[in-house]
Parts: sequence; C-alpha cells; structure tokens
Amino acid sequence: MTKRILIVFLTLLSSFYITAQNPFSVSTPDHYTILTGTQYRLDGLIIFDKISVGAQLIYTGTGNFQWSYSVGSDTYTSTMNSVDVYPNTLYTVKINGISRYHVYTLDYSEFPSSYQAINISEDPQTVCESLNLEILCDITPIYYIDSLGQRTFLPRTFTLQYTTSAWDGTSWNDSLAVTTLTPSSSPITTSVVAPLKNTYFEFFGDDISEQLGIISDTLYSDLYIAKAVQIHPKGEVIERNAKNEKDRTTQNSIAGSSPLVVQFTANANPADNLYYEWIIFKTTNPELYQRFSDPEVNYTFKESGDYIARLRVNSELCSATDSLNIKAHDSFIDVPNVFTPNGDGINDEFRVAYKSLKSFDIWIYNRWGRLVYHSTDPGSGWDGTINGRPASTGTYYYVINAYGSDYDNKNKPMHYRLSGDCNLLR
Repeated sequence: MTKRILIVFLTLLSSFYITAQNPFSVSTPDHYTILTGTQYRLDGLIIFDKISVGAQLIYTGTGNFQWSYSVGSDTYTSTMNSVDVYPNTLYTVKINGISRYHVYTLDYSEFPSSYQAINISEDPQTVCESLNLEILCDITPIYYIDSLGQRTFLPRTFTLQYTTSAWDGTSWNDSLAVTTLTPSSSPITTSVVAPLKNTYFEFFGDDISEQLGIISDTLYSDLYIAKAVQIHPKGEVIERNAKNEKDRTTQNSIAGSSPLVVQFTANANPADNLYYEWIIFKTTNPELYQRFSDPEVNYTFKESGDYIARLRVNSELCSATDSLNIKAHDSFIDVPNVFTPNGDGINDEFRVAYKSLKSFDIWIYNRWGRLVYHSTDPGSGWDGTINGRPASTGTYYYVINAYGSDYDNKNKPMHYRLSGDCNLLR
C-alpha cells in the first residue's frame, strides 16, 4: 500500500497546558494530541503517538493535592507534581481528598489499522444514482475509562474520497467528493453518489493520526468505469453578418431568422462508451424527424416554425434525456424610401430589412428605366454608384420578387412582389 503523508502535523513544545482552566501540562519528546470536551467526560484525553520512557504528566496547581492512578493491578498515589505516563491509564487528582480532575492516557501505536480492499457493488435499480462500497479492513477499536469509571468507545473518523465531475454552467471540471466515516466494526459499508467519470476510490485515516502527524496508509480501489449519465444540452445560433437581417439571434432562446443554423452540443459528463441520439422535428409534424448520433450536431432550419431537438445519451446501464426548443421566425421585408451614400457610415446603402427568406431578387432602375443594380442576396445593398461612379441624386425605382421560408393561408410559400421608389440624397 502507498503511504499517505497527512497535511496536518502537530508541533509540540516541551510543556503544554491541557486547558486554560485545568492545571496540567505534559512533558515528553513524543507527539501527542489532547481531546477535550464534555462528550469525553474527562478533563483531558491525551493520545500519544508512542509513549516513551521519561514522559511526564505534571500537575501545576497548588494546595493539598494527591495523584491516584492504577497500572495493571497496582494502584499508586503520589503528592509529587509530576508522575510517569503509562498507556491506558486513568489519572485522578484529588484536592483536599475530593476527586477534582480526571485525565486518561492512550498509546496510539497499540491500536493499529490495516486495509485490504475496496469492493464496489452496483445495484441495477440504483447504479445510476449511487454505489455501494465495502471496505475490508481491520481497525482496532479504542476504549478508555471516563471519570465515571465507565469503559467508553472512542470513535475515529476515516476519509473516503473519489474524483467525480461537476458542471459549472459552461464545462465539466474535476471535483473531489469526500465522505467521512466513523466505523464501529469491520468491514465498513457505505453508499456514495455515483461518480460522473472514471475514478479510483481512496480510503485513509484517521482523524487522530492526522492530529498526531502520523504517516497514514491509503487504500485504493480498482479503476471504476462510470455508468451514471448527466447531460446539459445547448444550442448556439451560428450568426450571419448581414447588418440588415433582423432577429438573427435571441439571447435567451434558440431562435432567429431562417435559414437558422444551430450548433447543438450534448455536454455529457466525461464517461466512456456513451451513445448519443438527437431527434429533431417540427412540432406540427413530429413523425417527420432527422436523427443524428454524434455529440455535436450542426443543423439548418430552413422553414419557419417551432421545433424540438430531443437528446438521449446512454451508457451501459444508465441514460439521460433532455430537449431544446427552437423557433425559426416568419419571413419579413421592409424597404427604405431614402438613403444617403455620403460616406458618413449612416444609411450609406440601399438595403432592405428582412428575415427568413428562401429566395430574393431586387432590381433598381433610374428615372429613364435603365437598370442600375441587381442582386439575389438580401444581405447586400446598392451603394449608390453606377459602374463605379456616384449616381446622381434623385428618385430611383425598385422591383422585388422574394419567397419566404413560411407559408400563407393557402399553404403556399409566402411570396413578396414589391415595387416602389426610393430617394438618393447626398
């Protein structure tokens, strides 16, 4: 097993007071930690890394006091300020013949732990949410005698951790899942949230060894192949750069002028052997759909209307499903009646405002019927020149023939036949 160096080390002085109220200190070359609190029913539970010869427990108070403690079957009393430290020993200080303070000492090296294996079991009914772990280990229980003379179990906290993956709204990132265990018997059984990526489970401890600065063993499981599936599908509109196309994108929804090009991303957790299925259909005709099996799909919505992109991702045992709503807007054309090609960057071209057009033709004529401009691109505009030379100011006439991506009340493609005049000013 690999040794794990714990982060927390206890630096000890040659003399350390147990509490500000209790008149005790410890003199020892050894590492030790002191547990205090009403739950222990002691004035101090002192745990040594390993008790060596010369360790002393010192009473720093004054007055008429007497030590009382037992080592094996022998009971000792003393009125000296200091007494030798023995393992598994309850020390009582009597003041004027009345028991006042109680301190218990433990040698941590007498309570070893050894680890064998971590067994992982998958319940088909719950594997997508949780796993059951069995940690095979031998942990020697620690008992002490409290101030009431009762044999009391001292719980120790061990750590079980593993790396999973967490979605931060834009990407998946490694995240450490940590569980603390306070076992009272072996083996240890527990349940954990199913990891969202392949991982190893690690078991180590305990909290007392951490306080003592002891190098602790770490038990590793075999590599676990993640089965749980979580998805965060996203659709992003691929924008076009025509300034006069309206409603190219909508910030809080997947919508825009058609042909609406959308890049769909599954954003599934980083597990192996995932299978993707995108189903894209119009809400008015769900039987006609397009199916894709890639994690990323670029799709063009050529007709206006409401659509659904449904994603399903499967692993060996688990699956996740989610849907996105898409709207391709109805067609629209608005023709200006004036433009000013004077180079000031404002209204310098004759451009129609439009959205969701399938086809487009525009012809512009001068007052004598001469064709000065023709285009099939609604995103382009006439810059007010003829053969590269500025056209004269005045009135010009346009004719537009276009078809939208939507349908009229006779279920025919929306047809635009527009004509009119526009003034060129400088």
